[in-house]
Amino acid sequence: MVRDDVPEVVVVGAGYVGLTLAVHMASSGVSVLAVDIDERKIDELRRGETAMFENGIRDALRRCVTAGRLRVSTVCPAGAPAWIIAISYFPGDTDGFLAVLDQVQGVGGEPPMVMIRGTVPVGYTRSYVKPVLEKRFGGEVDEAFFLVNAPERTLSGAALEELARLPQLVGGPPRSLDRALALFRAARMPCLTLPSFEATEIAKTFTNFARLVQFNLANFLGVLCHEWNLSEERVIEAITAEYPRLGFLSAPGPGVGGFCLPKDCLVLHDGLHASLGRPGLADYPAQQYALNDEIIQFQERHVLELVADARRVLAVGVAFKGLPQTDDTRGSVGVRIVQILMKAGADVLVHDRTVSPRVLQALGLSLAHTPLDLRGFDAVLLLNNDPEYRRILAAALPEHDDVRVRLYDPWRTVVRPGERVFQRDYPLGTLLRETT
Repeated sequence: MVRDDVPEVVVVGAGYVGLTLAVHMASSGVSVLAVDIDERKIDELRRGETAMFENGIRDALRRCVTAGRLRVSTVCPAGAPAWIIAISYFPGDTDGFLAVLDQVQGVGGEPPMVMIRGTVPVGYTRSYVKPVLEKRFGGEVDEAFFLVNAPERTLSGAALEELARLPQLVGGPPRSLDRALALFRAARMPCLTLPSFEATEIAKTFTNFARLVQFNLANFLGVLCHEWNLSEERVIEAITAEYPRLGFLSAPGPGVGGFCLPKDCLVLHDGLHASLGRPGLADYPAQQYALNDEIIQFQERHVLELVADARRVLAVGVAFKGLPQTDDTRGSVGVRIVQILMKAGADVLVHDRTVSPRVLQALGLSLAHTPLDLRGFDAVLLLNNDPEYRRILAAALPEHDDVRVRLYDPWRTVVRPGERVFQRDYPLGTLLRETT
């Protein structure tokens, strides 16, 4: 029996992964304590507020805090039955993730259950986490403590929806699995069990690696088409016409941003030399990371050429993606392009409908005045795939003047079918009036 003042589960780390999980569990009736060292964030959460741009999160958070099912703190409790470690593993730093394990403690002499929720390299839970817990509790897993690996897999922008329906992959020894499954059942979360820590570590890191590889294929095709002055849209239509074997190709973009996919390639790469022993195999994830970075650099060079003597540049959409909407700028290709232009001396003003002005200014970006007015800009960059920017640009047109600009539209938000994404003298005003 757990005392009323003891949470059923402690979620360590109230970032994107930890907070969305904590809110979902609390919404399902589980008593949750979310812990984070960021005092400003905890103060906001204690008031039932968050700056996170995630569908449904603010209303759900407010309800859970008001009902008392979700509490927050900067300090871990003296003990709890279950601990979910929802902090980030950073490639190359095997020790940084482990320090938080010193806070784990059970209740009433019962062994605690520890769940590794952050993405870690294959073999990390067994080789690093388990020995630390064995030393701390003086015994073996499934006896002195319980341990599972259950990585987060949700889509940014749709986390609460996916936590309710996407199966949780849970790997570990039998008694630990039983404890984890009981917790997930209480939180109304479907599960699939796997026979080991390594199985779930592979499942998560390979998933994100495979997604990056798929995007790299399409984005590399975009590079080829640009070099040979071709429409990548028409080339893909030709490739896939009555040819389903390449039906998985997505539309090319400017490179893969965000916090997860590129980083998780390096997470997968960590430790593979020791386990695989052959550089040709072990380096494949790192090569895909490097390819993505080269594609982004290719885009940066051509944007620099496009706006080389532009007087003023408008950059719209610098969250790392636009669909689903997010305010996350970590690893944003758009932010990276703007910062490269600013370093080269370009006068760039930024507009983003989801990222707060405070965050944009903290990144060193200059804000465009709102409502937008396209007069005075001779270059426009559409830097994520939010289709709403087409309407926003149309509303920013002067009433009668035609607007011709240098246009970079890698997500094809504005350009006509078959047109290239780099345009030196584009009739933006005429097109938007005709098609909006």
